[in-house]
Amino acid sequence: MPLWFKRLPLTLRFPVAVALMIFIVAVTTTQVAIQTSSRQFEQQMGQIGQVYLDGLAAALIPALARSDPDAMTAILERSLTVREGIEDLRLAVLDAEGAIVARADRTTSDDPARDPSSTAVEDFAEFIHSLPGIRFDHESRSVWVWRPLPWVEGVPDGAALEPPTAVASRGEGSIVANLDVAAFIEERQALQVKLLAFDLLFSGVCAAVGFLIVRQMQRPIALLTQHLQLGEQRQPQPVAEELVPRQDPQIADLLAAYNRMVRESRQREAMIGRVMEQERDAILGRMAATLAHEIRNPLGGMSTAIRTVRKFGDDPAARADALDFIERGIAALQEVTDATLQTHRTTEERRNLRQQDLRDVGVLAQAEASGRDVTVDLDLQVPPEVPVPAAEIRQVLLNLMLNAIRASPAGGLVTLRARLEPTILRLDVEDGGRGLPPDLASGLETGVPPPGNAGLGVAVIVRLVERLQGRVSVTGRSEGGTHISLHVPLGATAAIEPELAGDVGPA
Repeated sequence: MPLWFKRLPLTLRFPVAVALMIFIVAVTTTQVAIQTSSRQFEQQMGQIGQVYLDGLAAALIPALARSDPDAMTAILERSLTVREGIEDLRLAVLDAEGAIVARADRTTSDDPARDPSSTAVEDFAEFIHSLPGIRFDHESRSVWVWRPLPWVEGVPDGAALEPPTAVASRGEGSIVANLDVAAFIEERQALQVKLLAFDLLFSGVCAAVGFLIVRQMQRPIALLTQHLQLGEQRQPQPVAEELVPRQDPQIADLLAAYNRMVRESRQREAMIGRVMEQERDAILGRMAATLAHEIRNPLGGMSTAIRTVRKFGDDPAARADALDFIERGIAALQEVTDATLQTHRTTEERRNLRQQDLRDVGVLAQAEASGRDVTVDLDLQVPPEVPVPAAEIRQVLLNLMLNAIRASPAGGLVTLRARLEPTILRLDVEDGGRGLPPDLASGLETGVPPPGNAGLGVAVIVRLVERLQGRVSVTGRSEGGTHISLHVPLGATAAIEPELAGDVGPA
């Protein structure tokens, strides 16, 4: 298939192919018709030549009966004077051995190629045989025809003669005629040129009409293709009702099915957005309760330190210890506050992931883990900055970490590991819980969340991972628990989706 054809849009290939096929078939059939006509012309010229020889043979029989070459020559020369219809250029009578008995040549031709002196009967003697035959001389635009002629002996003038076939056993010769068919050839060539021009014009018109018809038939498919291609750049749009061809039920059903798919996709997007808002509100509520607990502890210690200062302010050692305790409490509060703001700030400028982002996730997860007597361990072997989107990574990890903490028993351990490989950032979350249900694990790995409310949290993670162009693998640990591995390609850019920005929900 030519390269230029492959570069054509898909909606143009079929119409172009149909147009080319129509053009080629029309031209080919016309050429076949021209060739057939040429063969028929040659057969007709042969038949006309044989009819001409029939009349000439009848005139020659008396002279043949007397074996009078002069009389034969005179008859041949008189025949040349008649120029109605086909013009004869050369006439000859040959004996059984092919020797010329009588001949007559027209000497008035103005065309050197058709001058009798340029092509003699002898030049064609090798082609002449006892059977009727025909041979075209394309150089002189003439045709040679011949047929057997019986020798008639002892037949007096005026006597009844036997048919040639009845006396053929007495010895045969041949009568040869060279007939001018230039006018017929010129007319045939002119007709072929006109026919070819008409054929090219007609084939071109048919090809153009075929192209337009197929193009018109493919217009709904082109419209559907355009909508599908635009769906890669923005949210899919339904086909306008006025563009649906109601007179074509099959195309109308196809476009209606596409519109239903778009509507259902929008409904699903809206539902996921609402669910994610609910998940975010729920997790923020849980986080608020946990943070209140985490903040209350430092505040209680700071309050005790202030009372110590008031009571033992004169003691430098006691005063220094109390101030140090207050400073550590303020630092702890600042750390928890900063991590929370960084994670849930919806207007945060999109930036690369920093190692501190992973530590912030650990701080927020530790707030949940403290109330469940679960230990959070961070193993971060990554540079200070990694070229992947920070906000999406933080949201995914926080979801996974909170799920792992809730699934872990009291006294359990949840580990977050980060490794930078040549082309990906690998993030692993391990817990010692009861394991992830198979349908949820399959949803994370395949990117297709399970139906029902149980899979809504997984849908949040799946959407975020899809935006990161990453993949998730879930395996069970031999000692119990779940190992979730997230692979994110370096340099990945997350598409901006307002309904997902800043949303966090547990799986």
